Amino acid sequence: MSSPMVEQRFQHDTIVDKESCVRFAPFAVLALTKEATVAGVNPAGERFAGQSAETLVGRRFGEVFSCTNAKISGECGAREACRDCPMRAAIKQVLNSGAPLHDREIRLDNDSSGGRSRFYLASVLPSSVAGGEEQVLAVLSDITERKLIESALRESEERYRLLSDVTMEGILIHREGTLLDANVALARMFGYQPGELRGRNVIAEAVHEEDRPLVLARVGKESTEPYVVRCYRKNGDLFYAEFEARNMVIRDETMRVVAVRDVTERRLAEQARERLLEQLHQAQKMESLGSLAGGEAHDFNNLLQAMSGNIHMLLRNRDDDNLTEKRLHVVAGAIDRAAYLVRQLLLFSRKAELRRQPVDIRQSIGSAVAMLERTIPRMVSFELRLDSELPLIHADPIQVEQVLLNLATNAVDAMAGCGTLTVTADSVEFSDEQAEGHGLRAGHFVVLSIADTGQGMDRATREQMFDPFFTTKEPGKGTGLGLASVYGVVTGHEGAITCNSSPGEGTTFTIYWPVSAEQQVIPVQLPALERQGTGSETVLVVDDEAQIRDLTREVLIDFNYQVVLTASGEEALQVFAKQPGSVDLVILDMNMPGMGGYRCLQELRLLDPSVPVLISSGYAGSGPVQEALQAGASGFIAKPYLLTELLSVVRSLLDGSPSRHVA
Repeated sequence: MSSPMVEQRFQHDTIVDKESCVRFAPFAVLALTKEATVAGVNPAGERFAGQSAETLVGRRFGEVFSCTNAKISGECGAREACRDCPMRAAIKQVLNSGAPLHDREIRLDNDSSGGRSRFYLASVLPSSVAGGEEQVLAVLSDITERKLIESALRESEERYRLLSDVTMEGILIHREGTLLDANVALARMFGYQPGELRGRNVIAEAVHEEDRPLVLARVGKESTEPYVVRCYRKNGDLFYAEFEARNMVIRDETMRVVAVRDVTERRLAEQARERLLEQLHQAQKMESLGSLAGGEAHDFNNLLQAMSGNIHMLLRNRDDDNLTEKRLHVVAGAIDRAAYLVRQLLLFSRKAELRRQPVDIRQSIGSAVAMLERTIPRMVSFELRLDSELPLIHADPIQVEQVLLNLATNAVDAMAGCGTLTVTADSVEFSDEQAEGHGLRAGHFVVLSIADTGQGMDRATREQMFDPFFTTKEPGKGTGLGLASVYGVVTGHEGAITCNSSPGEGTTFTIYWPVSAEQQVIPVQLPALERQGTGSETVLVVDDEAQIRDLTREVLIDFNYQVVLTASGEEALQVFAKQPGSVDLVILDMNMPGMGGYRCLQELRLLDPSVPVLISSGYAGSGPVQEALQAGASGFIAKPYLLTELLSVVRSLLDGSPSRHVA
């Protein structure tokens, strides 16, 4: 029964009613004087104190309930500390004010509880007896069990808080996104002070906008599977967080408890691994392309060799028909262009060696522009600003064209099919100080600039643009090798490349090409076969292509050589062994079925190391050629070659002058 109800009943006029109410009350009621002396007690109070009314009456409150201070001094109220006694303070307040005091918590040591502290909820009411003596009625309810439960709950919460705060894992509790509580680790992870996140919608504020639907879907499905999303720290930095959540019912409300782990390093490592795997796949594709290109180039060069040789034979046997001769020269030029394209393919696949020479960059630009104009959108226009007196540069012409095509193609892509591509070329002389600013040596350079009106690049893109496999294009639309190869070509020619670009302002690449010491381009001419020396020696021709064997025999016989034809290395060794000493020179194709050219070369050197061997191939990789030369080959000639070149090398080797390499 609450204390206000007791007070109301005690205010009846008759003493009998008051005494009946007190006697039968289910809770302890004590009549106390102003000195806290027990003047009366009901049966519930006797049970409460564990003593009879006769024992209790006349004793002071602290003595009845074994107050520590009363035990020490032997008398309740004798010590200085008794001034702070909660019961004495309550009695004094009620007597002075005449108003009841409700629900005052009091801690007491009771004999019946083994000396342990017990807790009571006390209400103190003003009262009086005959004679006008001031008394109070103290109504006590035992709340010890409740206080013990509350204390245990607080200890449990403190232990949980301690555990959650010392863990490295972030923990939060939210209801429909609104954060109710979080540990120190989570606050630290997101860059906040403890408690600063409470009451905020963490899904709306801390989760990346593109990942919020995923989080909401997981909450709606009550999913417990861990997943990774992007989150924002307080300073705006983005990081990767792994969420693992469970639903929990607390005070009849369903809440979401989430463990949060910062997995940024792990995620970045996974992304780096994915990039490396992609680069490996790209490298494997490039390797496969290189192998394919090498094999196809060999076959294609054999065809070009047959065509080129027959054209030269026709020119040798030409009549006085100038028109026919002109057309033959056109065909020969087309064959040279085809050989040039094959070499471009081999260079792209890293299967051909560089051939640096004086190059007119104006011609290279013109050739690249002519090629691009046939393939790019018509809404892209070219503007050429080329100095009419540009010096020649020292470079590989194929790689120069490759650089121009790569930069121009990137520029066209950046302009999305509409804009202006401006190509500027002039020359400059750098002093030591000026050259050092570009990472160059002092000297004379041709400055080539390619500018577009495209979307431009930000700083982060500019910092990575020359990295192998870096691309801003969609998957499947770029390998990331274009600018990397441009950078490699330019720096490999002892030049430099710079980039000036900003978002929305287009991009300008500037290349510094070293000027060639030789300032004369040697024109390509078709030397007359009649000027080549003749001979009478025996030449063994080893080639699996019948057209090349027949053509080689025809031209050698025309110049009085004796010719023996074989179609494989095995057949050549048989002929060589049957007629020892009869062969003066061997022309050996390196790429043949069976034992191949290299093994045949080794066997020939064992049979007769004095016979010169001229190796030939349409697959112009420097590695195999160098191996063959180191194994004893006397010279090398690359297909397609001019017949005049072949005759010249043959005569040179027979006369004892080694020819280590013929371009």
